[in-house]
Amino acid sequence: MAFYIHPVWQFMATILIIYVFYLGWPRLWATISGGKAAFLWKHHVALGRVALAALFLGLLGGAAVTAHFWDGTGFTQHHYWIGMSMAPLILFGLVSGLLLDKYKGKFRLLPLLHGLNNTLVLIMALVQIWTGINVLRFFVL
Repeated sequence: MAFYIHPVWQFMATILIIYVFYLGWPRLWATISGGKAAFLWKHHVALGRVALAALFLGLLGGAAVTAHFWDGTGFTQHHYWIGMSMAPLILFGLVSGLLLDKYKGKFRLLPLLHGLNNTLVLIMALVQIWTGINVLRFFVL
């Protein structure tokens, strides 16, 4: 049962991240192109915090489950290493988002870095769905 909580949790977090990306995309595009865009700031910030925190907690949960049941981590190879490389990116997304929310309009480069970083987190989360399915197929089922 524990091996199924992690994938369901992470899948739900990824769905939420896709929605937060959808909310943030106009702002990222406007930053890149130098234009203006309508942006649901508070909605993006609130859901972004939840999504990134959920993804990070799921990452920790997945590592804890494998450590507990398999007496170590890293057995899932690509899935593990991609997940571990996501950890600092998720934390950067959270911290940069908090700074951008607290000091609105004070940064020039940080909004771009925040948007690009979190786009990479989203892409990696989507890749993790594929690697996670392989983990379930080869290690759990």
